Amino acid sequence: MLRRGAHSAGRISLREATRFGGVPRALSSGSTSSRTLLSLASVMLCVMSAVVLKANAHHDLADRRRLIAARIEVAQIGHPLAVSSKPASDQASKLRKAAAATVVYTPTATAAAAPVTAAASAVTPTAAPTVPPDPIVAYRGLGAWVDWFDYGHPWSPDPASVVDQLAQRGVRTLFLQTGLWSQGPDILYPGGVDSFLDHAHARGIRVVGWYLPGFTDIDHDIRASLAVLAYTSPSGQHFDGFAPDIEDLSAIQQAGRHTATVSLPRSRACPKGCTNTVVVDASPVDVLARFNAGITDYSRRLRQSVPAGTTLGAIVLDAEAVNREASYWVGFPWPEIAARYDVVLPMAYWSITKPAACPAVDATSYIRDVVTLTESFMGTPRPIHPIGGVADCLKAQDVNTYVDATKASGSIGGSLYDFPTIQANPEKDAFWSALARLNG
Repeated sequence: MLRRGAHSAGRISLREATRFGGVPRALSSGSTSSRTLLSLASVMLCVMSAVVLKANAHHDLADRRRLIAARIEVAQIGHPLAVSSKPASDQASKLRKAAAATVVYTPTATAAAAPVTAAASAVTPTAAPTVPPDPIVAYRGLGAWVDWFDYGHPWSPDPASVVDQLAQRGVRTLFLQTGLWSQGPDILYPGGVDSFLDHAHARGIRVVGWYLPGFTDIDHDIRASLAVLAYTSPSGQHFDGFAPDIEDLSAIQQAGRHTATVSLPRSRACPKGCTNTVVVDASPVDVLARFNAGITDYSRRLRQSVPAGTTLGAIVLDAEAVNREASYWVGFPWPEIAARYDVVLPMAYWSITKPAACPAVDATSYIRDVVTLTESFMGTPRPIHPIGGVADCLKAQDVNTYVDATKASGSIGGSLYDFPTIQANPEKDAFWSALARLNG
């Protein structure tokens, strides 16, 4: 959401050496043979430590992956998982048990036992059919968006108050930004995240975390993404899904920017000729090539890093904007989006086509075209949740026609970007009244 989002070891114990006051002290005392033995012991301990550190590095990703699997399994984020019964390590096993322990199971009431008659005993009982969990439930119906500008700061509203308002408006899913490429922490505001998770789940609202990758440091982007799926609040709550916001070129543009020295013509002020240092931007062709390659690499690694069956959403470009600025978005890897993600959330911001006065418009054709073009570009059908907006330049007519078009397109849900701008709009009550129809 660039409008506001982007511009906006394990150790080996040395108990034996410690008994002598540490390895150096132990080696400085005793007989020659004792010192020799202790020297050999020190070498062996160092080798063992290196082996363990290497093994821990190997297990770290596997442990995080299994922790994510445990979170997903108990939260039913995605399809039923086929998680190996053999843990990658004792640590992973403990994490899995801890994840399961956070789930409160409600016992099912059983009918009182009745005498079994001969006729009844002849009937072979059949188990009631089990309804599998809906892997994309977090993306269905009415959603609401909160980005990193709107929580975690001294001036931010209390998350509990925000959640109360969302519940009153019938919101089923809160899409909460957890981080972005330009900020160091994987989870920007853990305290705010904890509060949102706890209060939202208490009110029956799901929470999908979203992160803005920059595609220049894929390791950082992957780590921050997996941190969302592995996150657990102190009370045991976790996210119900994850979706990266795939749109930002600025990190690649910054990385490609460089300085160059140029010669200046001779002049009275510079009779022997002078030089000057200038900043040179990377070529648009190079930026787009790196951007598209980064999206492909990130998406592939993200899918490989999560357990099989994990549902991933993708927040993507407005396909209408791609048509309007074809040279700016040429080569965007739409087929890769379809191959790596389960739900697609296009940013269908028709407000960017409006004049400054923001008059009311019929959004029907815009939403219809965005959904149709997105499906066409991907080449493979995927469930779609179009994000309308931006809410500060909308009128009630816009929102009513947006809802009608979203439902007519067969989309699984919808939302307006973002919650604070809806609340600041004088027509917010009419907005929410129309948006509630997305739950029907």
